Amino acid sequence: MRLSSFWRCAAAVAGKFVPPWATWSPSKNTTPLDLFYRLCDTALVPSFATAEDADNPSGQSTFISPDKDLGFAFTIGNEDVNDYFVTMRLKTSRSWGAIGLGSHDMVGALYFVMYLNEKADNVTFSPRLAYGNYEPYFYDKMKWQYLSHSIKDGFATFSFRCIECQNWPGANSGKGYLDLNSNSQKSIWALGPRQKLRSNDQTAALRFHESHGVFSIDMARTKGAEDTPALTDKSVDEGITQVEHATKLWDVKSSMHAALMTLAVLVLFPLGIVLLRVGRWAAWHGINQMVALIVVLAGFGMGIATSFHYNRSKKFNSAHQIIGLLVVAFLLGQFTLGVMHHLEFRQTRSPTKYGRIHVWLGNGVLLLAIFNMLYGYFFAMNYAAALGLCITVMVLCVAALFFSIRQIRAAKKRRIAAAFGAAQAASYGEDRWSDNEPGTARGDHDPLPNPRTQTAPSSPSPWKSGSRMSYDAEEGHELGTTTKKPFP
Repeated sequence: MRLSSFWRCAAAVAGKFVPPWATWSPSKNTTPLDLFYRLCDTALVPSFATAEDADNPSGQSTFISPDKDLGFAFTIGNEDVNDYFVTMRLKTSRSWGAIGLGSHDMVGALYFVMYLNEKADNVTFSPRLAYGNYEPYFYDKMKWQYLSHSIKDGFATFSFRCIECQNWPGANSGKGYLDLNSNSQKSIWALGPRQKLRSNDQTAALRFHESHGVFSIDMARTKGAEDTPALTDKSVDEGITQVEHATKLWDVKSSMHAALMTLAVLVLFPLGIVLLRVGRWAAWHGINQMVALIVVLAGFGMGIATSFHYNRSKKFNSAHQIIGLLVVAFLLGQFTLGVMHHLEFRQTRSPTKYGRIHVWLGNGVLLLAIFNMLYGYFFAMNYAAALGLCITVMVLCVAALFFSIRQIRAAKKRRIAAAFGAAQAASYGEDRWSDNEPGTARGDHDPLPNPRTQTAPSSPSPWKSGSRMSYDAEEGHELGTTTKKPFP
């Protein structure tokens, strides 16, 4: 063990040499080895003490979040206790970080929020207040003085002096208060999700916090020199007590709103169209669209509930909210038109004006709902989900286009088969582009006869009569052509 100490000391001396006689005088019994170990003491001990003081100096309280993504250091000068000095440190992969003083809850606390500016070369500092469990709003009357900032090694550090910040407007027409003599001053912290915010606006919208917690500050420890608190990657909790914290948090109401609306718009409503146009199941079409409307109304309620939690949505004047209100109103009207068409068709067995409006309004509302759904993800600042949904919608559109083309070609073949026979229908699409001279062979198929000499088939239009289909198939596919089926 003595030998290993020898080599450790040798390494330390190689890095820093301090003459031992500067602080110590050897005696006549001192051996060369004693002199060497004394040299190690003078080389190592001062450097360790200096590093410890620089990272965790006395006269300040320091808080470090459990994941070390957020740091906070606080000190009060002796001369003017109404002013205090703050340093905050935030991991740049986080969208925002915040410290709240004066409360163990959001209500009535004074918030110090920081996030990167647009160029990511500086910090945007935003003092805020909140009178409930919702996004804090910008507090422009707080006086503060910039001290310093730095961005390096994946962390942004910002220091400022808060001037006369002992009191601030509190909840319920009261005042928030910072007790400078308390040994357990309540405070809270929060971290935004891991994504880019990048804004110069002090009123920038914030996403729901991903983690938060409660801690208390020993204010007596913070009274010292009027200087900028130190905060580094080696800083540890000093003068604070961590009470509780929670991680992996998400806004349940906002997520339910998004999930329900996406389910209805991208799955249920298109499924209802397929049931009617492909399967010709009118009854299942009605049931499916009714379920989809119930899902939309549930999502609409969740959207209203979550809107009160954010500054950008609590006034209900955003484009996403206005379009959403219109979509819900149109869907209610669309469902009413479908019911009225069904009731009238059962009486008349003929096309109805409600059916015509129902078809065209349904197509327009669905397109508007898809657009507003995608825009809603951008409005909620959930850019990754928005990109994924955009790709999904594009794939579905291409698939729908391919399916529609196949359906159109199949319908043409059926009409040709009805007019000229199955042989000519089979040849449709194979030789219709060939330029055969009169009298030349066409392979195994005969030339198409002149359609004008044949009896024209009944019109496939959903708004013209003439079909002899059963009621269920007639109503399901044609939305109201005539039939001779007796009334029930």
